[in-house]
Amino acid sequence: MLDENEPSKITLQNFTKEQLIKKLQKIRKLYIFLTDFLCGSTLNYFYFKILTFIFPNKYKLQTFKFFTKNLNSTQEITSYYFTKTGNKKTLIYIHGGGYFFNNAFVTCGPFLEKFLEKNLNLFLIEYKHFPEHSIKESLINILEQLNFIVNDLKLENLVLAGDSAGGNLLLRTIKKLYSLQKNTLQQNLENNLQQNLQQNLENDGELEIPIKIKEGLQNKFHFFTKIILLSPWLDLTFNEPSVTKKENLNELILTYNFFTTCRFLNVPFHTSELQENLKFSPLYWEDYNFLKNCKVYLNFGDKERLSDEIVKFWEKLKMVNGLELTVDVGKEMFHDYWTFYRFTKFGRECLDNFIKFALKD
Repeated sequence: MLDENEPSKITLQNFTKEQLIKKLQKIRKLYIFLTDFLCGSTLNYFYFKILTFIFPNKYKLQTFKFFTKNLNSTQEITSYYFTKTGNKKTLIYIHGGGYFFNNAFVTCGPFLEKFLEKNLNLFLIEYKHFPEHSIKESLINILEQLNFIVNDLKLENLVLAGDSAGGNLLLRTIKKLYSLQKNTLQQNLENNLQQNLQQNLENDGELEIPIKIKEGLQNKFHFFTKIILLSPWLDLTFNEPSVTKKENLNELILTYNFFTTCRFLNVPFHTSELQENLKFSPLYWEDYNFLKNCKVYLNFGDKERLSDEIVKFWEKLKMVNGLELTVDVGKEMFHDYWTFYRFTKFGRECLDNFIKFALKD
């Protein structure tokens, strides 16, 4: 665990929260550019656009704009739906980036063709980032798009996937979808614990869900029971030993100094209240019964800085009755290693494994 009584360990200890945020904002565009360059996301996007032009009856790209009013501001969100004629399943992807970096294209752009050729359509979900927006607002961004997917596009055979912070947001989403189910009198009579769970779920620190979205997603939980978690960020307090293990890999932005500085300055949170922050850390949730009857694929690298929290989460998932769990661990691998599938054997294996999981009935 990180020792709060030893600030000398923190190289960036003289930063204020505001200074850290400004520093991160300065490198945000550079980070996205470099990641995009390494992964070839933009090139793949334009390649797909060419395919839609040459084969308009086979490939299609739809762009959707959403305007959500949160915390007295109106947000514009753009999502993208890539389809190939004949594909029956849709992978809905929530990207990572610490609630601060990245966009859906940077993460999934390199895999557009691979997903489509493997009979998976791809819906790239977007959400607003910290610090311009609270991480609480991101959940409403996601729920609005899911409401559109099931009620307007009327898509079925859905698979939800998320990496890193996107995995965190995915779990928050599933938890909220579960709480939006209408409890029938029969359910309450059959199991009084259901009511207690419902109360716990409602007191989750999240913003109030707009009525239209809430009504649209009530009793729609069964559409979202197939889940892919890739290096999910489960402890937003950075409090697990693997964060600081010297033998663990410093991958891109996930360095020791970054983790510890963010922890001391409560980034990406607007509040300094630990109890409030823990509500957004799935590792500390008391009940995982919202995952019962779900199928979950969990992947991580055993040398990544989030490995300890993911292993603890894995152990807790084993206790959930009715959960069908598949775990895939990359040996000597780092955070989100699957995104580097072009360069690592294990990355290719992980990508193939989670596509197989998504396609399996």
